[in-house]
Amino acid sequence: MTKHVLEKLAETNSDAEIWWDSSPLVYPSWKQETLAAAPDGMAGEWDEQLTRLYDPDEPAEMGFRKKHFATFLQAPESLAETLNHT
Repeated sequence: MTKHVLEKLAETNSDAEIWWDSSPLVYPSWKQETLAAAPDGMAGEWDEQLTRLYDPDEPAEMGFRKKHFATFLQAPESLAETLNHT
């Protein structure tokens, strides 16, 4: 397994926040476009990496700003409370 550059960045500081600054609804189409443009032989590896960053089937396991964004995905009504705990 090769780590994505954002996974490596997150490992440098446990308090680092990696954001997907867009609706999670856009991620699958962006991922598909990105994989279509991948260099020969890289699409499989990129797919694994991008799925670790965000898997719509497992939103709580995402690699982007896990604590706050995953909570938002699971319970939008608690977003204000979650953000107040930063």
